[in-house]
Amino acid sequence: MAIDFYDLLDTNKKKILFEISQDNFAEIEFVFLHLREKTGLYIDAYGKSRIYRSHVDMLVSFMTESMKESASNKRKILSETITKFKIVDQGFLTEGD
Repeated sequence: MAIDFYDLLDTNKKKILFEISQDNFAEIEFVFLHLREKTGLYIDAYGKSRIYRSHVDMLVSFMTESMKESASNKRKILSETITKFKIVDQGFLTEGD
């Protein structure tokens, strides 16, 4: 299982920007649960979602805060994910396997 991330404007999903593997998703799922608590939006590991710019900003902010208290392996995953999340302007389409 992986979650594929596409640019929000790539409605035909022609180019995967990046993916989050099952192992990495398990490590940072708490970030997506936090988003669900705040907005009602959940990144489904098995379905499709839209993440808008405001959601991306919330996720990046929460990941940045979480890095302060996380173990080194989780900090590495969070840091890599933050870098990936910063590559789009509008947001993401996600599709889980």
